Amino acid sequence: MLNNADNSRIRFVVILILFMVMMFVLIGLFNTYKENEDLRSDIKSEKQKISNTKNHNKTVSDREKEQNEKLGLTDVENASDDFNEKFYVWSNWQEFSDNMKSLRQTYPNLDSNDNVDISGKAVGTGDSPISNYESTSYTTTNKDELSEIITQEKKYDDHTTETLWHKVSNYKKGKYDISEFEKYDKIL
Repeated sequence: MLNNADNSRIRFVVILILFMVMMFVLIGLFNTYKENEDLRSDIKSEKQKISNTKNHNKTVSDREKEQNEKLGLTDVENASDDFNEKFYVWSNWQEFSDNMKSLRQTYPNLDSNDNVDISGKAVGTGDSPISNYESTSYTTTNKDELSEIITQEKKYDDHTTETLWHKVSNYKKGKYDISEFEKYDKIL
């Protein structure tokens, strides 16, 4: 049988073990709390960086817009983007013809421009390729003028072609005009 001294020792050992377990739990909780505090601090810091970056980007965007207005690029960029979407993006011959008709209506002065063909007569026979493009714009030394390098990709059933275009366009007196429009074909 156990006597009082043995019971006391067992109680002491159990209490000591419980105390040690409790200390480990408290240390673990404290470390978890500190990690959470550090994470909260990091998240707050990152949110502040994101906010600062957004504010800086807005400032840069506003300055760019201001500069474009000053250089007269806003109107020519908008008109050029509209022209490019209609001239280069189509997936069948009907859409191509409709886009050319829309260009003739939107920019009637281009219909008589020798640099660009928007007559809509360049329709092929059979299945149409799917046409898309990517464009990189550059400013020129002339106000209201934009130079672009455009890569048009046409996907056929059995092959793909790429055409590189160089376009210089301007927007003066409410009219969009193209002064240079050269293409260079490359079959892939």
